Amino acid sequence: MATKLPLTKADVSLMIELGASAAYLSSLLKASGLDVNWVPLRSTRKTNSALSRSERAVLRSGGARLDNGSLDQVVAQARLLELVTESRRLVSEAYDTKAVAKLLGMSESAVERHVLRVPPRFHGIQLKDNRLVLPGWQFTESGPIPHLQSVLNCMAPLSPLAFSRFMLTPHQDLEHEDQKFSPREWLVRGYEPKPVLDLVKFLIGD
Repeated sequence: MATKLPLTKADVSLMIELGASAAYLSSLLKASGLDVNWVPLRSTRKTNSALSRSERAVLRSGGARLDNGSLDQVVAQARLLELVTESRRLVSEAYDTKAVAKLLGMSESAVERHVLRVPPRFHGIQLKDNRLVLPGWQFTESGPIPHLQSVLNCMAPLSPLAFSRFMLTPHQDLEHEDQKFSPREWLVRGYEPKPVLDLVKFLIGD
């Protein structure tokens, strides 16, 4: 028997904010026996549309299964739990503008400008409650990860959820001494950035 899923309407809203497909979430909620009305029927936000080809490729590379055929309750609940856990972690481990300003020795307004510029210098997520948060994976104790700007220059098509999974998931093309690294780990270790940038260009179809 499937266990009760620790999921709320706010969790569903957060997953959609971060780029999960509203249609996919609806199918998972229905199969899980949960309230499909938690997903807005209409929205003009881009993140409520279906995931793009590149986003689906990123999510699948990290182990996510995005097909919704023949879902039983146990499978649907497992997929929902995976998505909500990842979404919660992304936000909980993110920095606010005050923390980034302190880390980098600049004002909060400067941090905001760097997030909002095109292309951005930092990757930020504007949440529905008007909080601006910056995913923690893009920083180390000493500042931004190496070559972050180069990555951000061409990652605009990806949603926050897909972008973070891409940066944090070990990839077979990023191997050194028989060990596979995530793009973030690869860059932090000081390896040549070209393999990471090549993966970015492949994902966005360049």
